[in-house]
Amino acid sequence: MLPFPDGLGNTYFALRHAHSVANLQHRIISHPRHGRSGFGLSHQGLMQCDRMAESWRSTLGGQSVVVLSSDFLRSVQTAQRLSGAIRLPRMGITVALRERNFGQLEYQADHNYYSVWERDRKNAVHRWMGVESVTTVLQRTVGLIWQCEKRYSNCFIVLVSHGDALQILETSFRSLRPEMHRSLPHLANAQLRQLNTIGRVFQ
Repeated sequence: MLPFPDGLGNTYFALRHAHSVANLQHRIISHPRHGRSGFGLSHQGLMQCDRMAESWRSTLGGQSVVVLSSDFLRSVQTAQRLSGAIRLPRMGITVALRERNFGQLEYQADHNYYSVWERDRKNAVHRWMGVESVTTVLQRTVGLIWQCEKRYSNCFIVLVSHGDALQILETSFRSLRPEMHRSLPHLANAQLRQLNTIGRVFQ
């Protein structure tokens, strides 16, 4: 159990990367060696960013905005598009927002996610097939929130990352157990979602 910062001083948003080459190929790409250097946004993903630009501006415009991105190429490219849309000169990159590592399922068909998620619901610390556990993902993403609270104040902070990492983090904002991450509404590609705080404890 990791304590929640007592009274958040910033407003947090999750932004899942836009449609990627990995999505196009229905392939799991979760190892930094592959995700950092390749499998960026697909043409569809670039078009998604263009379509979402006005929505992003209407939500974030006029605020003091901090954009933090996973170091995977598909997230970096999405964050760059977001930063361009809201005319933000710089963004930060952090390994805390990396894709969940799916271990031996790397390069396998993405329907294998469902086998992992079924095990997640029963055991948040499982490492089946070498998959990064839910609790490990929670610890690194919650740790980033702590860092942001120490560094920033009264900012809109956009976390550009991946589906599992963001939805596992969102369970904490909703005071849910982390193994319930797939019970949350699906976070679509290029979707910006405000993370509303309920309760004071990350479980």
